[in-house]
Amino acid sequence: DGKRKTFALITEKIDVKTVDASQIAPKVAFISINSFARGTSVEFAEALGNLDSSEGVIIDLRDNPGGSLEEAVAVTEQFIGKGVIVSYRAKGEEKVFSASNPNPILSPVVLLINRGTTSAAEIVAGAFQDRNRGVVIGETSYGKGSVQDFMTLRDGSKLELTVALYLTPSGRTIDGVGIAPDLRVTTSELKLKALQILG
Repeated sequence: DGKRKTFALITEKIDVKTVDASQIAPKVAFISINSFARGTSVEFAEALGNLDSSEGVIIDLRDNPGGSLEEAVAVTEQFIGKGVIVSYRAKGEEKVFSASNPNPILSPVVLLINRGTTSAAEIVAGAFQDRNRGVVIGETSYGKGSVQDFMTLRDGSKLELTVALYLTPSGRTIDGVGIAPDLRVTTSELKLKALQILG
């Protein structure tokens, strides 16, 4: 009708859950991490604390697009108490993310990955694999493991540059390669195979 209308908007904080958990078997916990965002590691710990994981934990990283490196490291550190989780070298300096947890979870772990497992999620899978802390099953992951930096141009626009590549604890490159599973398993058989591995 051409008349100006005024609306009052109320902003609210929305907390998006990144972790779903269930008791898949009497003593086996199943935890799916949808992405790594602020608070994911705390959410993961709380979910695991409410379940019986004495015979194993299945961590589902399928179709996880990554996210916060710090949160991915914090989740991994709950199982890998000591040692390198991921590293990269940029501008002549090496950056190393290491675990420092005196009381890591000792339950056996199986991780599920697929072609949609990306970035920080691949770092988690690679760390578990290289530290012999878990069995990785499924498909080879996407292969995005690079560090980006931004250069501001004269006109104010920004240019994104790849300045480094993330490396797993054994020195493997993820970018363009991905994480190959220890055991290739079709999607329909993943959960059953994970339970069989945990015995």
